[in-house]
Formats: sequence, C-alpha cells, structure tokens
Amino acid sequence: MPPRACSSRTLCTPARESPRAPTAPIFCSTSCVLKEGDRLLVFNGRDGEWLASIAQAKKREAILAIEELTRAQEGGPDIDYCFAPLKHARLDYVVQKAVEMGAAVCGRSSRAARRSSRLNLERMRSNVIEAAEQCGVLCAPEVEPEVSLERMVAQWPSERLLVFCDEDAGVANPIEALTAARGGAERGQSAC
Repeated sequence: MPPRACSSRTLCTPARESPRAPTAPIFCSTSCVLKEGDRLLVFNGRDGEWLASIAQAKKREAILAIEELTRAQEGGPDIDYCFAPLKHARLDYVVQKAVEMGAAVCGRSSRAARRSSRLNLERMRSNVIEAAEQCGVLCAPEVEPEVSLERMVAQWPSERLLVFCDEDAGVANPIEALTAARGGAERGQSAC
C-alpha cells in the first residue's frame, strides 16, 4: 500500500469528476522519503483520497501529479474532542486517539484561564496530520486554541450534547452514562 499524505490544496476540478491538470501542481509535505515517480495516496478532508505520483521531489515538499480517485469523501462523526491540560507525551497520545475515533475538532480547555498557554498548536496540528495519514481517515480535525472550561460551556450550542467525563462520577460505566445522557437529550432534557 502506498504511503499517505495530507494536503491543504484542492485535489480535483471544481466538478469533482477528474483530477487537477498536471499544469496545476499540488505541493505536499510528507514525512516519508519519496523520490520522483513514487506513488502515494493524498487527501485533504474535502476531495476524497487520490492516487498521486511525485512529479518533482524537493527537500521538504513535493509537486504531485494527481492521477485517480481511490476513495470518495465521506462525512465523519460530528465530535468536538476537548480535554484538560496534559504533558506533551500524553497530549500527543490523546490527539492521536481523537483522530482515530473521528473527531472533527480537537481543543484544550482548562479550569482557569491563563495569560499564556504552553500549548504548542503547531505540534498538535502536526500530530493530527500524522495520525490521519497513519490511520486511514479522510479528515484531519481542526485544532483550536485553549479556552477556559467556563467559557467553553457558556458558548456550547444548546442543541449539541456535551459529555463531561469525570473520574469521580457516581456512574462508573461509560455506556450507562451515555445511554442516560442520550435518553435525556431525546426528551429535551439537559445531558450535562
């Protein structure tokens, strides 16, 4: 199976029927060591997954010749994954797992708003892209800056279910807690 790479560029024509012309190259950075003529799968979260070949290899990026659609874009789960501050190694792991479960947004919330956050958004974005490339999803979640828990809850859309995972909760079984929250949300009750 060819390696995968995430690109921010459009991969096909506006009609989404054929790949972009070779005269409109795609620039793609990838952690794989590839040379001209090598093939890879490229995706951007909008146009599906396309088979491409390296038309011109540069040190940190490549110009791709997009060849054919291998998988159409599919809608993923509508999940915003927000989490408490973590150390770097654990943060990397949490972000990778969020991507694997199909999160649309990754963000961090904290109990107290701080003047300066040590959250490295570029590192987090790199982890999101790497995880998406490795696990085969077609979308890489958006990465949002840190926000206080109070602000996040205050701005949370009322029509969306908010699940707060609490290690000290009275219900230890997450399936029971989610089933109860789902039932309350279907009856118009708050699930928080």
